[in-house]
Amino acid sequence: MDWTIILGYVILILIQYFSIQAIPVSLIGGIINKITNNILFSMLFGGLITWFFINLIWLKVYNHNLPLLAFVLSFSFLFIHGNLNNKELTETSKQMIVAEMWSILLIALYVLVLKEFNWI
Repeated sequence: MDWTIILGYVILILIQYFSIQAIPVSLIGGIINKITNNILFSMLFGGLITWFFINLIWLKVYNHNLPLLAFVLSFSFLFIHGNLNNKELTETSKQMIVAEMWSILLIALYVLVLKEFNWI
């Protein structure tokens, strides 16, 4: 495994830890929510766009799509964060976490079915 891929994983974990990916998810979801007035759909759409661009950036840097391990790490991080802070989160925050988890699963399915899928 190349050290640049390890650096990519570290950056992806830092993005998850500091919730940097939540900024575009919230912005896009908030704009769409003004139109649809459905928070779950809006955040799902925002998450799909965000994770599509994260996959696109990974593709441009490493010449292959996000690997399965990156999807598993991101999904697991959100799942653990949602469970540990369950009592402190508002209902909207919980819906945002669930929508982003679904968007990660859908982008992983998109990469698995329509693109070349890497395991590590």
